[in-house]
Amino acid sequence: MKTTYLLFFCLLTVFSYSQSSIVKESPCAPLFPGGDAHLVDLIKKNLTYPPSAKRDSVKGKVIVHFEIDSTGKVFNVAITKGIRTDLNEEAMRVVKLLPAFIPCKTKYIEGKPQYTVFDLPIIFQL
Repeated sequence: MKTTYLLFFCLLTVFSYSQSSIVKESPCAPLFPGGDAHLVDLIKKNLTYPPSAKRDSVKGKVIVHFEIDSTGKVFNVAITKGIRTDLNEEAMRVVKLLPAFIPCKTKYIEGKPQYTVFDLPIIFQL
């Protein structure tokens, strides 16, 4: 049976930081080069179902937390909600491969690129 990966990009939480001020629910979010569809394609292309998880028929959703700095670079990748080590590590590995995003520039904080926090659900399904 062909393994399929369902992945969707869901912006669960967006916060923008500018020096000492915090703006909740940023009016804009960083853009992925090529758009969300390209982001999903890139993750699907690079995501490998760990053989041990496949053997054990383990499936579920891993939520990967990461930050995007004012230059668009992804950093501080961590698991917010995991399934088990092999799936968690694979989800983190793929997020760490992402190229820089196009940073958000908002008029609310002097038109400067903003630091942003994302939670990305990755669903592993057999």
